[in-house]
Amino acid sequence: MTSKIEQKTEGIGWKARGDYRVPQPLANFFPRIKHAIFLIPTVIRICLYTFREWLHGREAFIDIFHPMTSFKHAGVPIGGIGSGSIGTDLRGGFGRFSLIPGVKEQNQKNVKADQNHQNAVTVEDFDPTKNGSSLFHQLGEHGDVGRNQLLKSKVELAIAVCSSMTVASNNEQTTEFLLFWHMPIINFPVNSFKYKRRYTRLAGVGNDACVKLVKLAFGRKSEWKRKIEDWQNPIVENDSLPEWYRSAIFNELYYMTDGCSIWVEYDDKWRDVEKSISDETMQIFKEYGRFTYLESWEYFMCTTFDVHFYASWAVTNNWPMIELGIQLDFCDQIEREDLNVEKSMCEGKKMKIKSYARIPHDLGHPKIEPWTHINAYLLHDTADWKDLNMKFIISCLRVNKLILNSSGNLSEKQKHSILSRFYEGATLLMDKSMQAWDRDNDGIIENDGMADQTYDIWTMDGTSAYCGSLFLASLYSLLSLADELGKTEDAQKYRDQLNNAQGTFVKKLWNGKSDFLTFIF
Repeated sequence: MTSKIEQKTEGIGWKARGDYRVPQPLANFFPRIKHAIFLIPTVIRICLYTFREWLHGREAFIDIFHPMTSFKHAGVPIGGIGSGSIGTDLRGGFGRFSLIPGVKEQNQKNVKADQNHQNAVTVEDFDPTKNGSSLFHQLGEHGDVGRNQLLKSKVELAIAVCSSMTVASNNEQTTEFLLFWHMPIINFPVNSFKYKRRYTRLAGVGNDACVKLVKLAFGRKSEWKRKIEDWQNPIVENDSLPEWYRSAIFNELYYMTDGCSIWVEYDDKWRDVEKSISDETMQIFKEYGRFTYLESWEYFMCTTFDVHFYASWAVTNNWPMIELGIQLDFCDQIEREDLNVEKSMCEGKKMKIKSYARIPHDLGHPKIEPWTHINAYLLHDTADWKDLNMKFIISCLRVNKLILNSSGNLSEKQKHSILSRFYEGATLLMDKSMQAWDRDNDGIIENDGMADQTYDIWTMDGTSAYCGSLFLASLYSLLSLADELGKTEDAQKYRDQLNNAQGTFVKKLWNGKSDFLTFIF
């Protein structure tokens, strides 16, 4: 008999037998020789930088020596947001782990799980480095895994749990299994702080936290299931949407758990080191925690703003207060400076780690210390990037429209204070951007003939359709924010700038013959 869930998801997503094998494994990408030649200086600089970091007991922000491979049959990860996760394959095996912040253990040998819960329970310690034949022989012959006899030898330790029950004739029993891990306190290699994970607000940091979480999960599982279905059904049951889309739109969100996400409780000690944390940010962190996640498993950079700009639509719709915290976090970085000097990997020029009146590329390296050491990205000097400032300004309007104006969790005073904070930072970014990047004083910014934006091997020179359109959207965002704050003179100033910039943009880039924008002028 087909269950309701199976009926709803019939045809949606990808299904396979447990013995499925990928017919043709995907190979890692490697550039063509004619392209690779131009990358040689960059690769040499990255190798030298990686070796230097290794000598000092640190890791580079990208590991070019151990590239990750594609997963042949990855399944749903388990774990809460910011609490670590265990990835599964399509057979339910546990093969990927991100329990330690910033560390993704991929392609691990599966942890075998043959576990139930009810009535009688036996536990057996066994050596996971062997084939497990004695354990499964005991299970097959006697229906249990024997009694606990702790291994004396110094080997890896694994535990098998087996339960048994009596089922009357013509009856059935339902057994439920819960897996918890309790890692309440985390820290990073620099060890500036000890951080309490967000879930400790519910369970505390003591040894009894797992018991509290089990009781909470068993008590509210029906409610959680109902809320998940209420959330997913409008998409799953919408036949006007393609089947692949109805699956992908939810599957992509698993990265919030599986992307080495970190969600921690606020600590007043942060402000002793991070002087830039504003009162508005502190209030949001105290109530909703501080959140960050990796750009990808291969790039050790927390909340890279250039790509979070796109992911933030999903975060805004599903976790609006997390998104508000991220936006405030970046707002606090605008006036922050880090005068330490590094060399860019691509150009080989010296650069400041963080420049004044620039949005940082990221909030730091999880294998050093995020938040206290920002801008781990060293391929280019992101102070020259033309899209980061613009993306932040646009995000301010989006957060205002979709979060501040619709949130019942904030007082009107808080909303006004946060909006004013955003506006102050956004106007500073725009003023400094115009001074630095409008080289010909035509009212619109220009690129500098290098990879000075998110697409970091893609060079642009002069007015570009990509950065130019973001600039126009930023001016519109500023005049909208000025209108809402009652700053009529500012609003008119940005309206005039927008009208002028639009004319320049169309004049330089519009291709009347083909009815599209020329990419660069």
